[in-house]
Amino acid sequence: MANKGTPWERKLCKTLSLWWTNGECDAVMWRTACSGGRATVRARQGKTTAGHYGDIQATDPVAEPLFRRITIEAKKGYNQFDLLKLLDGTQGRGKHLLEQWIVQSRGSSNDAGVKWFWIILRRDRYKPVIFIDRDQYKYLRTKHMPPSQPVTLCRMKPESVACMPLEEFLSWTDPSAFGRDSD
Repeated sequence: MANKGTPWERKLCKTLSLWWTNGECDAVMWRTACSGGRATVRARQGKTTAGHYGDIQATDPVAEPLFRRITIEAKKGYNQFDLLKLLDGTQGRGKHLLEQWIVQSRGSSNDAGVKWFWIILRRDRYKPVIFIDRDQYKYLRTKHMPPSQPVTLCRMKPESVACMPLEEFLSWTDPSAFGRDSD
């Protein structure tokens, strides 16, 4: 199903735009060309493509500070995704989907020259969740989040990520943590 993520990505772009602008505008972010594929192909050729890494990009200068710090991968579907298989080691052969997504996201972040990534997953008929790098979580936790929100930490070698409901992450995390008001 080639179109499975398109409506979800559009809705996510609007949600993130509203979060970034404190409800003022739903159009400061949008889907990247070929879901970041253009930037990936150019990176293999040793070329950069400013602002086109990951699945979502800034379409208005007001959102550019966020993308100087993170790349965003949007995942839709994956109803068989089972985080417990990763945590208890029963995922079977090969890398768990989350590990594959982290490799992809880390590659996009490295190619973009940014420090962090977000992986936002929405399984069918479920609320979206966000996976962020453990170091990013530590930074946000110490400066920009209340101390008592529920979070799942997934430790994998060499990466670790924190996972929480997207809606709660956006309500706890002020965009100023990503430079909205400082750039």
